[in-house]
Amino acid sequence: MARAVLRAERGVAHARSERADRNDGGRSASSGARLGDRQAGARLASANSDARHAFEPPHDIHKMQKHDFTARLAAVLDKACGEGQFDRLVLVAPPRSLGELRSLLSARVKKAVSHEVGKDLTNATPTELREVLADMLPRAALV
Repeated sequence: MARAVLRAERGVAHARSERADRNDGGRSASSGARLGDRQAGARLASANSDARHAFEPPHDIHKMQKHDFTARLAAVLDKACGEGQFDRLVLVAPPRSLGELRSLLSARVKKAVSHEVGKDLTNATPTELREVLADMLPRAALV
């Protein structure tokens, strides 16, 4: 029989699995790990079986960081638009990021968006960027 034990110590949650091994006279074998450690879930055994399951955090930290970046970008664009730093805007971003950014933009920034390019050009050099955008956008958008 196996059971998972969860406890909080100084604000840090710890997980420990305890398993009674029938061959060791009922002594308990324990392994401890901090929750959030990559290996923590692999050490926890299911209460109803011998199968192990990987621990998955409820939120993907990388996705949360991308969302925070996109929200900050939307705020910066809104401030710059309000200060009159641009009158026209071309958005270039990977498709998912572009969709999220679009949902976070203020109404005045949305009005200033002249074109959108849903493509990941993060690693493009300035020359490559200009060539790709020249093929995708009308000339007036590049001036």
